[in-house]
Formats: sequence, structure tokens, C-alpha cells
Amino acid sequence: AVQADPQLGPHADASRLGVVGYSAGGFTALLSAGARPDMTRLLAFCQAHPDDGVCRPQQEAAAHTMAARLAAAASPQLQPYVQHAQDDRSIAGVRAVFVLAPAIVQAFAPEQLKALRQPVMIVLGSADEVAAPATNGDVAAALIPKATLHALPGVGHYDFLSACTPLADERLQALCMTAVPKEQTHAVAVEDAVRFFAEALR
Repeated sequence: AVQADPQLGPHADASRLGVVGYSAGGFTALLSAGARPDMTRLLAFCQAHPDDGVCRPQQEAAAHTMAARLAAAASPQLQPYVQHAQDDRSIAGVRAVFVLAPAIVQAFAPEQLKALRQPVMIVLGSADEVAAPATNGDVAAALIPKATLHALPGVGHYDFLSACTPLADERLQALCMTAVPKEQTHAVAVEDAVRFFAEALR
């Protein structure tokens, strides 16, 4: 779509793409680099570790329980997509991947992550209880050959979201309260991304 856009297309080099993904978007970014998921692997992990942050309902989707996820996956509307969950979704030209607090890493078998050839930078918060580093970012960093890991002390999962408005502070405290100022976390992430892509895509 970007390449076909008359304004954006002329500025896009399809042979030199960088991808950024946050949380589940980090999972998507790894898909774009060529990793194929096995959702039965993720289900087995969650059955064995129901208290892992990825397996529990999230602050922004409290009704999204494991039972609700399984029911949705079994629905006639989603079955056609579920049947193709393990398809190759790599994008030709992806040469660098930058992920923030990546989630759903347990859906990838180790050999899928070991097979990635692009440089991958992983920025995460050491206090992340949603996509716990021990079962997500740390796993990816240990398996991806050209991975670089930057763990930010005291930073949680939602710290990478934009700064909260006064109304958000009032209504979404769980997403807005941080031990480290969001502006500080954002500045570090931006600096990491600029440096990473300048090197990986030069």
C-alpha cells in the first residue's frame, strides 16, 4: 500500500525496510522478518503458565480471557484465519527489526528465531509484567543470532505508550502510573531506534 501511494511510494526503498513493533506488534515485526508462529505452542505455554502476563487478560481488554480467546478462535468467522496462522508472512526487503516490549514470543519455536538473519534490537522494561522479559524479550535475545538487548530498569510494559492526558490519568491509572517518567523512556527508545536503523540500513 505504501509503494502504491502516489505521495509515499517514491520515497520508499522496498529493498531497505526497517520495521518497528511494540508488544503484540513486536510479534508482528518478527513475522515480517520471516519467523513463523505455532499457536498451539503458545496455547500449551499458557496452559502450563496461566499467570504469565501474555496469558492473562490485559488492562485494556479485561474480558479477553483465555476462554474467550479460544472461543473466538473456534468461531466460524475466525476459523479461516486460524487455519493459516502458521503461513509465511515475511516481507521481502525487511533488513532490520526494532521491537519494544515484545509479546507472544512463546508462539515461536526456537528454530524459527534462530533462523532470522536480520539485526534485531529489543528494548524492554525490566519491570514489565505484561510481556515479561523472561518469557518474551530475553528469550528472543538469546535465540536470534543478531539480536541486541537493551533492558530499561524500572520500566513497565505501558511506559512505551504516549504520555497520558489529564483524562487518561483519571480513568486509566494502571496505564499511566510509571516509576520512570514516560518522557525519559521515550527519549531512550528513540535514541536507540535512530542509532540502530542508521547502522542497520545504511
